[in-house]
Amino acid sequence: MNKSLSERLLDGDRFALSKILSEVDNATQFGEQTSDELYSHTGGAWIIGITGSPGSGKSTLVNSLALCLSEQGKKIAILAVDPSSPFSGGSILGDRVRMRDLYGKPNIFIRSVSSRGHLGGISSSTFRLARIFDAAGFDTILIETVGIGQNEIEVSKLAHTTIVVEAPGFGDEIQAIKAGILEIADILVVNKSDLPGSDATVSALVGMIDLGYPSKEEQITPWIPPIIKVSSSKGEGISELITLMDAHRDYMREHGLDREIETRAAIGEIGDEVERWVWEKYLNPKTNSELAALIAQIGKRELSPQAAARQLIGKLKL
Repeated sequence: MNKSLSERLLDGDRFALSKILSEVDNATQFGEQTSDELYSHTGGAWIIGITGSPGSGKSTLVNSLALCLSEQGKKIAILAVDPSSPFSGGSILGDRVRMRDLYGKPNIFIRSVSSRGHLGGISSSTFRLARIFDAAGFDTILIETVGIGQNEIEVSKLAHTTIVVEAPGFGDEIQAIKAGILEIADILVVNKSDLPGSDATVSALVGMIDLGYPSKEEQITPWIPPIIKVSSSKGEGISELITLMDAHRDYMREHGLDREIETRAAIGEIGDEVERWVWEKYLNPKTNSELAALIAQIGKRELSPQAAARQLIGKLKL
């Protein structure tokens, strides 16, 4: 009897994995059914989010981390979120060439996905794709975001460990404060540490950490984000970074915080699905003739948007 794609994925079939990832990313009915099918096989992977300003060397860092982890016998999945083309909506694979060392490695799988204009530094399908990798038996999932901005911190809602990458000479100290990295960073990496100014960047981050964590007297000893200098291109500091990643994983598990993140991610996904359903059923003028009529009234100044919203809310039957 022929095995289903789900069964083949669980057996380690990379073609089945690629096919299912595409279906899930495109939100097809088959993809949704398969994602539901595989959910009971999830929960074993550790998800690491890697974010930072464009030019900070995120892709090179991911490349070095994946190589080092694979040498330790780990099975690594890389989910690289790329900016989307304004014309086709597809991903622009500019940084993937920097991961060429990883292609052909049997225990490393790279998947590029378009952000499709989704704010937050990740794709709207990132949660579901990460679960597919989890079900496929990957030990570690590395998620590289598009690039941090004031709204691009959503990866912290999904990742067990969030690594924020800084680099000297980019004026990132101010950007870091604006982006709120003290709220999302579990580990701070000063990349390109061989460049002038790396010590100044470390000093600025140390000062920010001191301001962000004024009190250490709590019932649970807080995890204070450590700062580490690395040079991804030279492979310097990578093993030490992995040691910090392992320490953070142990801390999260010891205090049950890994389950809290998974619960928060699940709540976020439920909200996204409900919002998508409400949009398609009630807020898409292409499928809702009543909404189209309301919009026409708004255009004629016969009805305000607020009044139209109240009419729709009054008819919602959830």
